[in-house]
Amino acid sequence: PTLVMHGDDDQVVPIADSALLSVKLLRRGTLKVYPKFPHGMCTTQSEVINHRFEPRARLSARVLEQHVKWAQSAGIDGFIVSWKHTPALDARLRKLIAIADRLDFKLSIIYQGLDFYRRPLPVARVAGDLRFFASHFADDPAFGLYSRPLVIWSGTWEFTPDQVRQAAGPVRDRLLVLASEKNVEGYNRLAGTVDG
Repeated sequence: PTLVMHGDDDQVVPIADSALLSVKLLRRGTLKVYPKFPHGMCTTQSEVINHRFEPRARLSARVLEQHVKWAQSAGIDGFIVSWKHTPALDARLRKLIAIADRLDFKLSIIYQGLDFYRRPLPVARVAGDLRFFASHFADDPAFGLYSRPLVIWSGTWEFTPDQVRQAAGPVRDRLLVLASEKNVEGYNRLAGTVDG
């Protein structure tokens, strides 16, 4: 049996073009639709998703290790991991870091700067999360792909340059912070506030 989960407000991969079709291809597929959930719902709504499945399907170290080994066998030497500072996501990242260190695998972070409704998180929250990452995880060798650990801030198009500077500025000496804008003009408006 295969469970396909999808949010019906996914603007990146619309449900009609993906989950509704893919579940039909599965012999024993079940579709679970999450009303109003966006693309990336397993991160933006991790508490809801994890609460439903945690007793039955913990993301164990064994599963994480198998995924790393599969990636390595395909010639992939690192993952970009979706993260923001929550107890559950911090614990999972710690597990993955331990595995990455043991298997000489590299990690980078994509930080989800938007909430469930695709609105920007409070700047103080983003700044606090980036500081937490810098002080708790950044020194680990798993993040040694570049001169500084790479953090891609998803959703910067919803923040002003001053807000991006306020959140990213204090950690740019420790982290390589990239924006995720929608066009060249967006990147140009943030020039000097992030590393790219």
